[in-house]
Parts: sequence; structure tokens; C-alpha cells
Amino acid sequence: MAAPGPAAPLPQSVASPLILAAFRVRSFRFQWPADLLTSLAFEMETVILAWYVLVQTGSVLLLTAFGSLMFLGTLAAPMFGVLGDRVGGRVMLTSMRGVYVILAALLLCLRHDLLRRERRADLRRGASTSGV
Repeated sequence: MAAPGPAAPLPQSVASPLILAAFRVRSFRFQWPADLLTSLAFEMETVILAWYVLVQTGSVLLLTAFGSLMFLGTLAAPMFGVLGDRVGGRVMLTSMRGVYVILAALLLCLRHDLLRRERRADLRRGASTSGV
């Protein structure tokens, strides 16, 4: 008995709909554009933040440091995977969300303190100029 030969290529009329076959699934039609727009948003964020760093500092060195910091998670990811395997996915997810909440609260406090200091400086400047 002879071994079967290579499969014949599909005619163009059959091959074309196979490319779009995933779009027949309703949930995929929603998921695909959402993923596309999310990816676009992340890329826009990267470009805008890099542009901001370059304009504010004027330093290419700081721009490259910012760019390299964006890949810091890639170096840490394997260790988070090992930790997740040891303590469990639920504990890892909960603890990471807790860290995010703590960091957000810290940033909020720092921003509030910065605004308070700026307000005090404005009041001092206003009091010194209006008292003359």
C-alpha cells in the first residue's frame, strides 16, 4: 500500500473563508477588536511617555533608562511564575492586587503632599507681595 501524497492545496474560493472563520464566533468578534484597541493604547502610551520624558528632561540617557525600565517585568516574570507555583495562583493574584493598592495609595499621598506644598508656597508668595 502506497503512502498518501501531500494534500492538494485548497482552491482560492475555499481558502479565503477559512481565514475569516474565527469571526463566525460571536464572542471572538467582540474580543478581537477589544484586544486590538488595547494593544494600540499600550503602544500609544509608550510613545507618549517616552516623548514626555525626552521633552521634559532633554536627556537621551534618561529616555533610554525609561525604555529599559519598561522591560524590567520581563526579567522578574520567571520568579513570579515560580512564586505563583509555590503559593498558588489565587494567593499570588490577591497579593499582587494588594501591592497595587498600596502603591496607588502611596502615589495618592505623595501627590496630595506635593499639592499642599505648592499651595503653601503660593500663599507665601501672595502674602509677601500683597503685604508690601
